[in-house]
Amino acid sequence: MKPHFILATPKDAAELTRTCKYTFDDDTFKHTGKPEGGAPGYDDVNYQLRKMEEGIYLKILLLGDKIVGGIILETLAPETIKLVRIWVLPKYQNKRIGHAAMNYIHSNYSAKKWTLETPPYALRNHHFYEKFGYINKGLLPDCPEPLYVYERTST
Repeated sequence: MKPHFILATPKDAAELTRTCKYTFDDDTFKHTGKPEGGAPGYDDVNYQLRKMEEGIYLKILLLGDKIVGGIILETLAPETIKLVRIWVLPKYQNKRIGHAAMNYIHSNYSAKKWTLETPPYALRNHHFYEKFGYINKGLLPDCPEPLYVYERTST
């Protein structure tokens, strides 16, 4: 199964919202027992549309045109990119799609510094990001929900 990464368009917003909500709710339930939950805007079509306008929003495709996940990137400074969100539907996890996605963004978008945030309970995410050279820099200060900040730097 070889994924493809293509810029999302507004016509993809509803399906990307559906896949994002399903994936984040599944992960939240696995780790906390809560039936739903995710990062702000994870379940909002208007948020997805706004992110498409503001930054880089990629859809992850399999089998030609089946959306199985997404990637949202935001340029914070000339050489700093934030990985705002990455997700792969649970049915397609553990098939190296996330691995391919990380390799794709690091190869196709140039930055000396990459950042991301992830909740403390998401231990599988921590391990995944660390495999790609991200380092846990501690908890995000003044955040209502605890989030770890991860950074990856290159020379």
